[in-house]
Amino acid sequence: MKLSKYIFFWKEITPKPFMTFDGCAQYLTSPSAPYLIAEAYRITNTPLPVLIVCVRDPADQAMSWWKYENNAIAWGEGMGLKGHNAELRGAEYPPKTIENAVVFSRGEKISKLYLNAENIFLMDSKRNLSSERKRQCILPDWAMTWPGGQLTGIGKNGNFVENINRYENVFRQAAKAKHYGDNNTETTHNVNVLPLKYLSNNGLLKSFLVQVLEALNQRQRCKHGIDFASALAAYKSSETHIQSVHRNSSATPGMSYGSVDSDCISHLKQLYVEQSKSLKGFCQERNIKWLQ
Repeated sequence: MKLSKYIFFWKEITPKPFMTFDGCAQYLTSPSAPYLIAEAYRITNTPLPVLIVCVRDPADQAMSWWKYENNAIAWGEGMGLKGHNAELRGAEYPPKTIENAVVFSRGEKISKLYLNAENIFLMDSKRNLSSERKRQCILPDWAMTWPGGQLTGIGKNGNFVENINRYENVFRQAAKAKHYGDNNTETTHNVNVLPLKYLSNNGLLKSFLVQVLEALNQRQRCKHGIDFASALAAYKSSETHIQSVHRNSSATPGMSYGSVDSDCISHLKQLYVEQSKSLKGFCQERNIKWLQ
């Protein structure tokens, strides 16, 4: 169903403010996702979305992803799915240890795959950025959301600042081309950053959501007369507690690392020292409280 039909239903049938959400662990790291998202909004002549990125300690992110993906592999094998597509992922996939996975994902082969996947859309967007022609965006099999396999993201998912800045650049270019939102696109933040530990602090989480909703209301993104002001005021004055729900228990603060020994955890922390430092500095620049 097209977005316009949803808007018609909620505006004409049940005239209430509404928002739609879409979330995925792949979007931030994917070399093609920011271009595809921006293009989807461009060709439908729809204002750019409000983006929320949930961040955490990069080493914890790597460990969580390692555990999650290996559980998924075990589940698949339990369902009778054997082997991997060597043509797409390579004979060395999947890596046998988390340290090998980090080295594998940061290696020349995988880095080149990510760069080539991004260049498909980077070069195309430069040629057609101001064009109103609807282009067909096709993602080749080798340029999947995580080129080389999902475990190749393990050394890249924690590059939060790099990935956030990539989205900011793509969406600023899209905003310039379509004259979306604020006139000063160079200083407008399209990505709202949410530290994971806010999910365990109702006060901080509510404060964050209020800021996002206020920005959404002030920017008047919706062209269909839907007003969030009354709903926002009601939410701000409510005592509602937001319950945090995770599909993966290893994604919660204070997570257990399972069978991985303490030496491995210490090694991971060292591998992600620069990313961790960069993320904390980034949050400080944006006045985002970082909880230890």
